[in-house]
Amino acid sequence: MNGLASTGIVVTGIGIIGSLGIGRETFWKNFLAGQSGIKPIQEFDPLESKIHFGGEVEGFRPKDYLSPLVYRKMGRASRLAVVASLEALQDAGLEINDLNRDRIGVFAGTGYGNSGLTDEYFVSFMEGGPQGANPLLFADTVPNTAGSHISLYHRLRGPITTFCQNLISAELALIYACRQLQAGSAEAILVVGVDELSPIIMHAFSVLKGLNSSINPILGGGLVLGEGACVLVLERREQALYRRAPIYGEVAAFALNSGVTRAGHFEKEGRAMKMVIQECLVKGGDRRRTPDLISLSADFSGELDPLEFRVLREVFEYDWSGIALSPLKYFAGEYAGMGALRLAILLLAIRDQMIPPTVNPDQLESGTPWDRRYLPARPGEINQGLLTGFTFGGGNACLAVQRV
Repeated sequence: MNGLASTGIVVTGIGIIGSLGIGRETFWKNFLAGQSGIKPIQEFDPLESKIHFGGEVEGFRPKDYLSPLVYRKMGRASRLAVVASLEALQDAGLEINDLNRDRIGVFAGTGYGNSGLTDEYFVSFMEGGPQGANPLLFADTVPNTAGSHISLYHRLRGPITTFCQNLISAELALIYACRQLQAGSAEAILVVGVDELSPIIMHAFSVLKGLNSSINPILGGGLVLGEGACVLVLERREQALYRRAPIYGEVAAFALNSGVTRAGHFEKEGRAMKMVIQECLVKGGDRRRTPDLISLSADFSGELDPLEFRVLREVFEYDWSGIALSPLKYFAGEYAGMGALRLAILLLAIRDQMIPPTVNPDQLESGTPWDRRYLPARPGEINQGLLTGFTFGGGNACLAVQRV
């Protein structure tokens, strides 16, 4: 346990579908190779948006995994989530049966859920009134649909909830899952972070001038939207050991807070952002210990990236230069439920003792074209990883994971 504190919660299964590949090992391999998932959008016509590229999942065919009777009732986000849950459960070796289904829950983090079907439903409502609205679409217009579909598909009867907190939606789901497991409310919880690209989401962010204008993104030039689903199987450590389940790593600590800011903006001074990292490090048992790898919240934002740079520099001071900083969103795009995927990447790095592509700290402040300037993946000792989660509106989260 490396002498650190522990929450007693471990991750035993990972399922991934993202812009860098379908399946956990494919995504991880492509990220290590430095591939980019940012490309022209093919799934729909983004003509109403000035931006025609993003971190799109390519080649996803739900019929390869699910019966048509099942997936035709789901929006794209729900399909991604359910298929990712199949891989995660298989990876964890967790067989669901009548003896345990009452004690297995689903906690989801998403920004917009099945936004494509939601848009389609409300367009039909506006054009045809209540009589013209398609009732078959209505059930998928609420954000909790993806988590509910996972629960229904696997016939789970444990606790289920969904968090929608902008860019830290999945981080909140992860932290709440840890707390519920600690309280004994469940034996295992499937935590899913999911969102989909859709015409309405692309159009809305484009109108708000929040998107990067170049497929070769400019650092500080705005978000590059993405999509995907990641499901993590969380269990109490003693339960995982009893099952003889594979353990990727343990959640060492977590923290949440909020800062004062205007809607749509990040906390200007970064005071609360700094405090949430420090609190997580203290809970982790050793304030002086620096993580080996940090999964950055940075996403090409002109506000977030330089602010995160300054906050991390203040927190770690003289130890700052030796920490590996990995910006997954620079490669895969940004979506609100991405915290689960970022935690999975930290755990895969711990498993394989491989540092994924990283950036030099000063790049976060540069405001220059990205030009895919990064340090390639390389072997390295990784015992502890840190995930920073910051969102516009002032919400902040931080999670630490460690090698077992």
